[in-house]
Amino acid sequence: MDITRGLNKVNYLIFILFTGIFLITSCEKEELRVEKSKNNIDEISITENKKSNNDDCLDKIPNKGSLVSDGCNFTSGQGTDFENRDLMIDMLNNCRTEPLLQNCVWAGNRIRTKNIYVNLINCDQYWYTLNDELDSWKQMAINERPFSDSSFIITKYEIKNEFFTPPYGPYQIKIEVSYRKKICSQKEGVIISK
Repeated sequence: MDITRGLNKVNYLIFILFTGIFLITSCEKEELRVEKSKNNIDEISITENKKSNNDDCLDKIPNKGSLVSDGCNFTSGQGTDFENRDLMIDMLNNCRTEPLLQNCVWAGNRIRTKNIYVNLINCDQYWYTLNDELDSWKQMAINERPFSDSSFIITKYEIKNEFFTPPYGPYQIKIEVSYRKKICSQKEGVIISK
C-alpha cells in the first residue's frame, strides 16, 4: 500500500511537472504569436501604404482629373499630384515663395540652392489634400534654409529630376529651392542684418 501511495505521489508530481511545463511553453508560444502578429500589422500597414502608390487607387474617387485652382491653391475637384506636379510647382512659385519686405534690400547677389525630395502618391486626392501637400513642400524648403538663417528667403522652386520605380511608383521628384539673402532695417535709414 505504501508503494502504491508513493507511486501515486510520484505520478502526481510528474503530472504537475509536465502540466506546468506545458503551460509555461504554451504561454511563451502565445507571446511569440502575439509578437509576430504585431509585426504582421506593421507589414500590412507598410504594404497598404505602398499599394496607395499604384494605379489601383485612381478609381477610388469619381470624376478624377477635375481639379480647379486659383493660381495659388486648388479650390475644388480631385486629381493626382503626379499629373499636376508642374502646376503645383507653378503654385509654389506664385504663392509659396517669401516676399522681400519693404524695410529690406537684397544683400548683393547672395543666392544659395538646396534640394528637397518629395514623394508623389499618383493617386486621386481631393483638392484640399493637395493644398496640404503644397504647404508641406514649402515647410520642407523652410527647414532646409541655408545655415538655418532666416535672412535667406525662398525665391524660386524648380523640378530638377524625376525618379520612377516602374511600373507603378513610388514616384519622387527633386525640387531645387533657391534662396536669396536679404538685409533689413529696423530704423529708417539704418540697415541691420536680420
